[in-house]
Amino acid sequence: MIFVHNLTKIFEKAAHAQGVHALSIPSLEVSLGEFVALTGKSGSGKTTLLTILGGLDSCYEGEVQVGGEVLAKLSSRALAKFRAETVASVFQSFHLIPGWSAEENVALPALFSKTSRRGVRPRALQMLEAVGLHDKAKSTPAQLSGGERQRIAIARALFAGARLLLCDEPTGNLDTQTTQGMVDLLSRLNAEGLTLVVATHEPLLLSAASRHLTLAEGRLQ
Repeated sequence: MIFVHNLTKIFEKAAHAQGVHALSIPSLEVSLGEFVALTGKSGSGKTTLLTILGGLDSCYEGEVQVGGEVLAKLSSRALAKFRAETVASVFQSFHLIPGWSAEENVALPALFSKTSRRGVRPRALQMLEAVGLHDKAKSTPAQLSGGERQRIAIARALFAGARLLLCDEPTGNLDTQTTQGMVDLLSRLNAEGLTLVVATHEPLLLSAASRHLTLAEGRLQ
C-alpha cells in the first residue's frame, strides 16, 4: 500500500541559511491491511509524513508510492482523484462546516466526485452508520461532542471508499471513554480491510496497532 524510498523533506530558512531537515527516511513500507501507529515527540515529523503520504505536500525529494501510484508523477487532476478515492486524511482540525448537518458534512466529497445525486444521501447515511452516528444525521457540529465530531470527520473522509486512512492524533482531545470508542472504531475499520497509519501517543491506540514506528528528528528509529 505504501512504499517510500530516500524521502527527504527540508524546510527552508531565510536566505543564506541552511534548511532544516524535517524528514530523512531511507525506506518505509506499509502493507495493505496493516494498522501502523506512528509515535514521536512534537516536531519529530509525524504530521509532515502524513501530509506527504496523503498527497497534500509535494515539496520533497525521493520516491513515494501509495496504492500503486507514484505521487510525484501525478497530474493535478490525478492527484485530486487520488486524494478523493485512495487515501483519506483526518487531522486534528476537523474542518466541519458549522451550519451543515452531520449528513451534509459527510456528503461534502460528493461535490467533487461523480457520485450520482440519488446515491449521495444513502451513502452518507451508510457512513454515519459505520461510525455509529446514524441517529445524529440532522445534528450540526455545535450539537455534537468532540468525539462525535471526530467520527463525522472520519465518515466524511471515507465517503468515497478510500483504502488508506491517515489520522493525526485522533484521540488527542477526547476523554477516556470516548477514546476507547475511537480505538474500537478504528480497529473495526481495520478488521474490515482498511489500512491505517495513525500518529498517536495514546496507549490504547498503540496496543491496538499491529506495528509501531517511531520518528525522532525526522528519522525512523
